[in-house]
Formats: sequence, structure tokens, C-alpha cells
Amino acid sequence: MKSGKLWTLTSVTFFLALMPHHAKSQWMPELFGAEAAAGLATLHEAETLVCTFGPGHLTRWNSGNPASEEAMFGDDPTVYHSVDLAKGKAKTGGHAGTAPVSATFTSTGLHFTLVMPNGNVTMTTVYPVNKPETSEFIAVDSRHRLSPYPSSESLCRIFPQQYHGTCKIVSSH
Repeated sequence: MKSGKLWTLTSVTFFLALMPHHAKSQWMPELFGAEAAAGLATLHEAETLVCTFGPGHLTRWNSGNPASEEAMFGDDPTVYHSVDLAKGKAKTGGHAGTAPVSATFTSTGLHFTLVMPNGNVTMTTVYPVNKPETSEFIAVDSRHRLSPYPSSESLCRIFPQQYHGTCKIVSSH
């Protein structure tokens, strides 16, 4: 990549990071191609999404060193509803009840962030790209956990997780 292009992309990224969340929906989807631009237009109108996650990884800090293992998300889908990008808000619901989340729209997709009462954070990114031969968007769910319970095998009780799956829009504005 030429330094001029790198400077332009970096400048645009920095400038856009300073924009309020409701303005980010207007910036340069053409950077990622026609498929992503079409996906962004569809995601921007989403009001309710049902996300299903499957395989992923869980990392434990055993003996002071990270050790990753394969993990599965579980059977229950995650639902994001009442998405209001102008206010940067949405709600999530699943087997544990309903909670408010922040909703951020950028040129890389729709992002939901949940900060739980104990301080743990869950971030979900819905990319503007469909899983081949479906109308489902590729998504990643990342969980940043610090366990409130001591464990003999996990130093500091830190166990981040990341799962891969898809989200389907079930209603739009």
C-alpha cells in the first residue's frame, strides 16, 4: 500500500472515530466494496435481529499463562431489539432476561455493547456481509469476563471468550 493511501485511510478513520455515533452511518461504505455497502444499508434499517452463535474459544489464565480451548456458545439465540441508532441504544434479550445495550453503526457493521452490573463486557459485531447463500449476516460475539468466584485452576479468574455465528434481521424500521 502506498503511503498516500495509508495516510488517507488513517486520516478518515481518525476523523470518523471523532464523529457522533448517529453520523457514522453516513461515512464511506465504498471502502469495503459493493457487497458491504448493500449490507450496511440493510443493517442500518434493522430494528430486531436474532443471532445464533456456535463454535468459539474460551481462554483461561492457568499458572499465569493463557490457555485456549474450543467452546460452544449454547443453544439459546441472542436477540437484539428496539434498535435505535439515532440514540445509540437497543435492548437484548435471551434466557437471562432483557438488558439495555449500546448500539453503534460504523462502516464495518452494527456493534452492540453490553456492560453487565458486575462490570463484565459483551461485544457483538454484525458484519455487513452475508453468510454465503443466506440472508444471515456474519457475526462475532466477544465476552470479556472476570469470574466472581475463586477457582483453583484459573489465576485471577480471567476468561475471555469469542464465538462465531450469524444474525438474521427479523424486523426493520
